Amino acid sequence: MNILTPFGLEPIESIKIGDTVLVPNKESVILDEATGLYKLSGSVVFVNDTVIDIEITEKPVLYFNNNDGASVSETQPIFTISNGQEIVKMAQDIIVGDAIIRVDENGNVSKEIVENINKSNDTKPTYYLKLENGTIFVAEGILINQ
Repeated sequence: MNILTPFGLEPIESIKIGDTVLVPNKESVILDEATGLYKLSGSVVFVNDTVIDIEITEKPVLYFNNNDGASVSETQPIFTISNGQEIVKMAQDIIVGDAIIRVDENGNVSKEIVENINKSNDTKPTYYLKLENGTIFVAEGILINQ
């Protein structure tokens, strides 16, 4: 899995405490933590944020639309559109027909309709990045929340 940094996409395994990652500014993504509902601006403006802690655990993972390079833990909060509602859902709660919110390196936002979901039979290392100023970032083009 790759994380967006000021130097482009970097493998999450290479991210260290003190490194800088790119995150959406507060005006680009407005999230109501209590309900999980959010609003996106037309495009995302990125700002720098600093990684202040990293937790690595082994967890079951899944991936969408046969993209096994973008595996996420079942409990990873992901920005989606479900039943017409913009809501953050745990990966395990995403269903076929939901849309995953994607953001490219230029801040362009798109929606990827989930056509299939694959669960791995094995556990894989999963990374929890704690950031100095925020909880939202882009991993493998997917807008996620910590």
